Amino acid sequence: GVVDVEPDSRMRLIATQEKRHRMLLEFGTISVHMWAPPFSLAVETPSAVLFDLGCAFTLHVEKGGRGTVHVTSGWVEFETPSRNIVIPAGAEAVALPFIGPGTPYYTDATTAFKASVTDFDTHHDDEAVRTSALRSILDTARSRDAVTLLTLLNQVSPLERRMIVDRLDKLVPLPAGYTRDEIVALQTDALNAYWQALHIGNPKSWVMKWKDALVY
Repeated sequence: GVVDVEPDSRMRLIATQEKRHRMLLEFGTISVHMWAPPFSLAVETPSAVLFDLGCAFTLHVEKGGRGTVHVTSGWVEFETPSRNIVIPAGAEAVALPFIGPGTPYYTDATTAFKASVTDFDTHHDDEAVRTSALRSILDTARSRDAVTLLTLLNQVSPLERRMIVDRLDKLVPLPAGYTRDEIVALQTDALNAYWQALHIGNPKSWVMKWKDALVY
């Protein structure tokens, strides 16, 4: 793979082995193209750790710690000890200090949709704002935005999950052989089937296969 570091960036190599490399981007911008196995590269930031899943992406970190990743090919995983998300090609996500990675959305989503996702992610202590933001997300979501809705499922109450699943079913029908209740219950096979129904690939099997062998 290739990592291009743009001017005015501060980056440090933490560890390197034959098949595993770990870096720290304190601030600035890098562009990465990887054709190695998933999890060959990890990039730490002040807000979260990024793992490549065989992909191309741009990562920008502001001096205050806010990080934004934009994926142009494949998938990346953005995580903290308490939260991890996967981001497909064409989408981006923001990570904030003390909050971690936010919910991914496609870069061509509407301004209103993106603003609602941001409100939902950044108002953990304000239930009214989060409820309003979730309703706006559901009202303005396109079929393509099902990625965002699927990611939200494990962040909300069972009642809100039912709202999300009802909207998902209108955008991308439930996968054959699975029920709303199974999706609401976050059954792994049902969720994996829903990811497959989006026809953008499913990174979950990569994560399960490769992370067990992850050593730095």
